[in-house]
Amino acid sequence: MENKCPICKEPATRKCSACHLVSYCSPAHQQQHWKTHRKNC
Repeated sequence: MENKCPICKEPATRKCSACHLVSYCSPAHQQQHWKTHRKNC
């Protein structure tokens, strides 16, 4: 199953380094999503 970036829905290869549950396509999208993601991280 291919991981998708929650921001742009593109293929994602970078996982959250803390929980490894969410993947991102870029560091910028990881930072952009942090405010939302940190509640579940």
